[in-house]
Amino acid sequence: MTSVSFANQQLDAERGILVNLTEQSETKLPRKTVQVLTHLINNAGKTISKAELIDVVWDGNEYVGDQGVSNALWRIRKALKEDAANPVYLETIPKVGYKWLVPQTNLLAIEESLQQQPNSEKNWKKQVHRLLFLFVITFLLLATVFVLFSLTNKNLNGVSDDLKVVSASNNFGLERYPAIAPNGDQMLFSWRKNSGKASIFIKQPDSNKAPRQLTDDTHDDLKPVWSPDGDHFAYLRMVKGSQDCNVMLYQLSTDKQVKLAPCLITRFGAASLSWSPSGEFIAYSSDKDTISIIRPDTSSTISQISLIEKTGPFSDFFPTWSADSKTLYFVRQKSIERPELFQVDIDSREVTQTTYNISQTLAKIYGLVILPNNDIFLTGWDRDNNNRSLYQLSKDKTSLLELGVSCCQMSDLAFDAKHNRLFFVKRQEPSQLGSINLNSTSTVTEIFPYPQTFSIDFQPSYCEGTDSIIFISNSSGGQEIWQIKNEKLKQLTRFGNESIAFAPSCSKSGRYVAFSGSNSEIRSHEQANKFALFIYDLKLNTLFPLTKESSIESLSPSWNFDDSAIISSQLDSNGHPFLWTNQFRQNGEHQALNLPFIHTKPGSNSDYFFAANPLGEIWQIATNNFNNRKRLVQDMDNTDWGNWDVYDNFLVYLKRYRNDEAPAYDKIYRLDLNTNETQLLAKFPMGTLRNQKNMTIDKHNQRLVFAYYSKRVSSIQYIEFD
Repeated sequence: MTSVSFANQQLDAERGILVNLTEQSETKLPRKTVQVLTHLINNAGKTISKAELIDVVWDGNEYVGDQGVSNALWRIRKALKEDAANPVYLETIPKVGYKWLVPQTNLLAIEESLQQQPNSEKNWKKQVHRLLFLFVITFLLLATVFVLFSLTNKNLNGVSDDLKVVSASNNFGLERYPAIAPNGDQMLFSWRKNSGKASIFIKQPDSNKAPRQLTDDTHDDLKPVWSPDGDHFAYLRMVKGSQDCNVMLYQLSTDKQVKLAPCLITRFGAASLSWSPSGEFIAYSSDKDTISIIRPDTSSTISQISLIEKTGPFSDFFPTWSADSKTLYFVRQKSIERPELFQVDIDSREVTQTTYNISQTLAKIYGLVILPNNDIFLTGWDRDNNNRSLYQLSKDKTSLLELGVSCCQMSDLAFDAKHNRLFFVKRQEPSQLGSINLNSTSTVTEIFPYPQTFSIDFQPSYCEGTDSIIFISNSSGGQEIWQIKNEKLKQLTRFGNESIAFAPSCSKSGRYVAFSGSNSEIRSHEQANKFALFIYDLKLNTLFPLTKESSIESLSPSWNFDDSAIISSQLDSNGHPFLWTNQFRQNGEHQALNLPFIHTKPGSNSDYFFAANPLGEIWQIATNNFNNRKRLVQDMDNTDWGNWDVYDNFLVYLKRYRNDEAPAYDKIYRLDLNTNETQLLAKFPMGTLRNQKNMTIDKHNQRLVFAYYSKRVSSIQYIEFD
């Protein structure tokens, strides 16, 4: 089959061209994508499994074919302008496969068969031609109406399906948080040059002139937002060594700055600040980890108004005003990978849930903006294509439309109302695993890279029994567990895109891996939205849950001294972590330790263990008496709660120096537990190492293994709406 027609499309399989007969446009498709599409069309109405597509197109090579199928389906839907939530051509049957919905009309085959008819059948042939011509014309007219109707309903703001991306600023380093002046002529943004501090700059979006610096280099200054009159802007100024910040007010005419209120960067790393269109309030994440508002009137007593009461283990961030300033929308993240939109009425303080199924598409949200006509756009991490994409929320707020922007990983949305442009940050920050020699006689400044999956590799854990490193990678679509052994890569799990593995920890034997995460296949629907504790048996290639209760949400597991139990942190109703222990046996006891820590490591014997808390401290705690404890390290960044490890009589940990030296560094230290002497092992430019739990010690080879950003830059772009 070299050519086949269906609906208003025609596929030239030999050339790999898909033609839209209504729009007279062509889309070039890769060879494997054409083979997938052809197989689906040939089996229209049947449900085709992913395994069958891998067998037919990739000769059964699951390593390549698993992600290849996902990529091919994404390209097919993009070429057909297909909304996966409302399929016309291609339907996904959850956990089963894919079904092609449209029957084919092979015009070429019909024409060839007619040409082979005897001359006595000429009149019959003409009649068939007439009927066929009328059928095609009628079908194309109906298809045109359908396409126009679909585009009218989907492109709610006149958004083109093929959006042109334009560079607004491209200075080397990390450019973030664009904010467009009310008159559209100037842009504020935060820029971190190399390893220095992030400062607020201003420039003209369409000019090549260098930006002008407004705030100094003594603090990290983030998230500028304009006042509606364009005379002031507010921004967040970070407090040294913490996630705390202050809301600052900057007057452009005098360069005068005033502190308005204390604030917080949430545990999901979201910088939240928004000025109401009426100019009356500024919304932000307060130091109480809730959404608050404040009047930016410096002539009167500044009072903080808490809008939302903290009632559970969730974080609220990205407050964004409606056009009339009467409603404040925000993102509520109840667990690590489950975001939804909520809203609060400013007058009544009533909080209601806005969306209920965003988390089925997105694992995280990285930007939220509301246009003057109250259309909502957001950017987030897509579970299916493993990328940060741009979406528009439907008018009824029940579905997401993915827009035609496939240039990059996107975050930090801002809208230019005067020119009808949507600004965003293009991010490039792939990470991989690397190591340093713990026995080096001088301070290490270079990283020895490990083999990488050419995607995002992070959260390594050393397996002593097998002398290997396990880690998390999203190279196959979802967050799966991989292994490095003898410099060779191996994918250990294939849970699928609907499941998540997080913070793995290897037992001493190397046979079992404990991790937190979600797995939709072995947990109920109610439990699937929460992070639970799982055990993966590498020998038997089996997975089983260790926590049974749906109310329990476990994070960052680690094994005790003899592998008889697993210690993990769980969040209380206020979102604070406390340690729990799970016995590693069938129907094992689950017990609260009542210790306010988030991550642990066993000691060299069973007499003590080590634990880190959210304050950036590491403690040594006696096993038989929790009150017998000693603080070993303080002033770590509280996002680095898992960036430390112990071996022999040493504690190795990471400290980031932001505000007391220039340039800033990530510094790795080693503490001798016998002498209390500290040695600087390595230093790298600020932000090189990933935060959270991304450090482990290879005891056999005496190397510190960690995840680091092999490239970390960002620039500001925009797209123009019709």
